[in-house]
Amino acid sequence: VVVGWLLSPLEVVYTRLIVQSGSPLHRKYRGITHALRTIVHEEGGLRALYLSPYHLVPTLIKHALDPIFANLGALAIDRAGIDAYDRPALFAAAGLAWKSLAAIVMLPIDTVRARLHAQPRYVRRSKEEFREFRTCVPTTKVPYTGMANCMWRVIAEEAAMAGVSATTVCVVCTPV
Repeated sequence: VVVGWLLSPLEVVYTRLIVQSGSPLHRKYRGITHALRTIVHEEGGLRALYLSPYHLVPTLIKHALDPIFANLGALAIDRAGIDAYDRPALFAAAGLAWKSLAAIVMLPIDTVRARLHAQPRYVRRSKEEFREFRTCVPTTKVPYTGMANCMWRVIAEEAAMAGVSATTVCVVCTPV
């Protein structure tokens, strides 16, 4: 978790470099060091990158759950008494179930994390060299206010694009 947190500014840079516009006229960052310097300068320094709840909470959740799903699957299958030599099909099915559970839990967290990373939070703008961050993927005009807001709006906006109400999606997804 600590290493993931220490490297989290590089994850923000990585996400921004991936989603930025490919057009040289609209490209904001020229590379890793330029992106890191620009983000630190415009968004409140390293303190904002490390301690902002928009980056800190998703990073801690992701880096706390990743090792759990990576390392506890074999232990859970072993504790259930499923042996790869005695029952290979059941062992494979249990492994598939564990990895499916990991994907179901981690995919929404990774999606929200990437969307929050792709959203700049400008504190200061230098007028002479400021360039607006434009992306090659559609982004929201209204900034997300946190993980829960981002998750709700992703469900609502993408369900609306599919022609389903967000309430229906949430009722179907909510465990009883």
